[in-house]
Amino acid sequence: MAQRSRDAAAACRWLLAQPGIDPKKVVVAGRGLGGVAALLAAATVEHVAGVICIDAPASLEAVVGEPRYGWGVDVFVPRLLEALDLQPLAEALAPVLWVRPRDGQGKALREETDQVAVEWVKRLV
Repeated sequence: MAQRSRDAAAACRWLLAQPGIDPKKVVVAGRGLGGVAALLAAATVEHVAGVICIDAPASLEAVVGEPRYGWGVDVFVPRLLEALDLQPLAEALAPVLWVRPRDGQGKALREETDQVAVEWVKRLV
């Protein structure tokens, strides 16, 4: 997960350094565990307009609390939960859109289409 987050942050920094890119219009998005990487990357990059997490775990604490994980072992970041979980991180980074957030077993907590994200970005930027 740490490498995914570093790669995502590096991609964001590269994009933001390109001529003609308006930082107020850059939104970082990820699906599944990529949503976690997007949150962690946005926390380390300045000038990101928003974050979209699609089909991502809503809470790492919920994942580790399940007797049977619905996520791969790369969801685990050593000692991360001592500092924060995903919801407090998202609140600190607002605006963040969660589309079909998942519980600890990977089941959707609510049903939505990806169109929700498209409409949100149109309003945001």
